[in-house]
Amino acid sequence: MMFASFASHRVIAAGVLLALAAARAGADAYPRQPIDVQHYDVDIEFGEDFAFEATVRVDVRLLSAATEVHLDFEGPTVVAVTTEGQALPYRHDAGRLGVTLPPTALPGHVLPLTVHYRGQPDGVALVARPNAHGDPALFADNWPEGARRWLPAVDHPSDKATVDFAITADDRFGAVAPGELVETRTLPDGRRLTRWSAPVAIPAYCMVVGLAEFQVTRVGTADGIPLSVWAFPPDADVTGRMFARSVLMMEYYADLLGPYPYSKLAQVQSTIRYAGMENASAIFYAETELQGPHVDEFPVAHEIAHQWWGNSVTPADWDDLWLSEGFATYFDALFYEHIEGPEALRRRMRRGAQRLVARQAGRPGAIVDPDVTDPQEKLTPLVYQKGAWVLHMLRRQVGDEAFFRGVREFYRRHAGANATTADLRVVFEAATGDSLEAFFRQWLLRTGMPDLRVTWAWEEATGEVLVQVEQVQDGEPYHAPLDLAFLGPGGAETRTMTLAEARDVARFPLPEAPSGVQVDPDGWLLHEAAVTAAPPAAPGLSRDTNGPAPPSSGGQP
Repeated sequence: MMFASFASHRVIAAGVLLALAAARAGADAYPRQPIDVQHYDVDIEFGEDFAFEATVRVDVRLLSAATEVHLDFEGPTVVAVTTEGQALPYRHDAGRLGVTLPPTALPGHVLPLTVHYRGQPDGVALVARPNAHGDPALFADNWPEGARRWLPAVDHPSDKATVDFAITADDRFGAVAPGELVETRTLPDGRRLTRWSAPVAIPAYCMVVGLAEFQVTRVGTADGIPLSVWAFPPDADVTGRMFARSVLMMEYYADLLGPYPYSKLAQVQSTIRYAGMENASAIFYAETELQGPHVDEFPVAHEIAHQWWGNSVTPADWDDLWLSEGFATYFDALFYEHIEGPEALRRRMRRGAQRLVARQAGRPGAIVDPDVTDPQEKLTPLVYQKGAWVLHMLRRQVGDEAFFRGVREFYRRHAGANATTADLRVVFEAATGDSLEAFFRQWLLRTGMPDLRVTWAWEEATGEVLVQVEQVQDGEPYHAPLDLAFLGPGGAETRTMTLAEARDVARFPLPEAPSGVQVDPDGWLLHEAAVTAAPPAAPGLSRDTNGPAPPSSGGQP
């Protein structure tokens, strides 16, 4: 998912695991039940002004003995709840549908609960309004907890399920949803029935529908997966500029991570509030992204990356949201590194760092923050840009070979399921043989970033440059490698020192006196820094050292 305002050009050690678990318990308090939803079968009919009647079967596996289960549901009017034709007692209040189970419901059984209801689009999660051209349209805008406003569901990312949609509406409308198109048929009364089936489990926030007059354009295949663009007809001529490289994006991610997890990719112009929403196999884009003279491919790479990160590997709870948004942000940048070269990646990481500096000045926070309980309030540069920086710095720390082997293994283990930050750490510790407790603790659980005061001086007698780095941010010192480029007429000489203390000093032999020093020249460390050249043998610099280090390529193997 991507906010429109984010488009600046347009706009296993016990310590960290316990800390993460404690944060999660404080922030994500969604009430877990001893149930696992297996499948949703949604039959929904839209009438005048998109008023709807629906019958939804929710196949629930009981994990332990229970006399009642609850579904998240608010807004529509419930007419009846049944199981295999038998009426069940229910209570519908305070946004929850409590259903009394029959005595025959035993642990391990799958119980089909069928909810009959009617309602109107609420304008928030099910939005019916004219598009920019004045034509009627309806789109579900579920993220983060909007599915419950029109679908009875376990509306939490921890309970994924498969879903089938049977959508009936006026024949002039195309109907799009996740999964594979099973049937489209014009009915005798001038309406159209469209069936979609998604046989791979997805979170409820991805279970969406879209209705509008569309012009559908096939844009190719990626490893046999068909791609299409669903646009409002007046805007269809710009889709080539926005989606021209979608096939390349899908092929790159599939080669890097594993096969695309769904049977199709529809990219859909819509009236949602986000610039893009990654609904599994049916990405919705805000209509303005396909209008005006400056249409480009933002945020296509981000949303396609979400098909692997967020949709297939889904965060187990909202505290792990960075596993979706941070991953999609970084893999967006990796695509441009792949296509345009390393500077394209560095440019995107610099922009992200600038947003984080601005965020820190106004409202500091951590990626995992127990004080933030509303998922909507988690959509900040912390989970997007800082999440991406965590992956970038992890890549620098472990090296490219271990990093990409690790992300592939993480995806392989959790594709189609849920994952936690602890799961990620387990994979990377196995890949590297090293503890990453300190790494994850400092970058996920604390606010801010290193704020460095770098002082250097040339010592003519020894042919060495002395470097002192003070960390002046609040809190304990960060532990991280720091690359330094010493500039001279023959080019730059790069060395690496290790930050570990509030004040670190290193000395490096060089062939000649440098004319200047660049901190982190290749952009591998999230930080702020100020650099000062001191006079030779300056008394403020000590000859204590945690170097020298051999030349470094800035984390590249």
